[in-house]
Amino acid sequence: MKLKLFVLVVLAPAMAWAQAPPPNPPRVVNFVCQGGERLTVTFRGGTARLVDPRGRTFILQQQISGSGIRYAGQGQTLRGKGREMTWTPDRGRPRNCLTRLPRRRR
Repeated sequence: MKLKLFVLVVLAPAMAWAQAPPPNPPRVVNFVCQGGERLTVTFRGGTARLVDPRGRTFILQQQISGSGIRYAGQGQTLRGKGREMTWTPDRGRPRNCLTRLPRRRR
């Protein structure tokens, strides 16, 4: 009986505390690139889901970066820091992009 009580009082809360925290929710970021092209990127964990201006979807994996972020996959590359991002599509030229800021309420 004392062992069961010990387990309930001492070990049960410790086991609950040791469980992994809930995963971070995905973060959706909209970018406007030079020439007016628009990208939507959903970041979650070590992956980024990129929707290009033509509506095609690509899954990119996080890469090692000295500073900022870098994702690559399926011929696409994203790298950047802060609001600035460079998107290089498959066999294309790099495009400079910025996050779209939400409109201010008046």
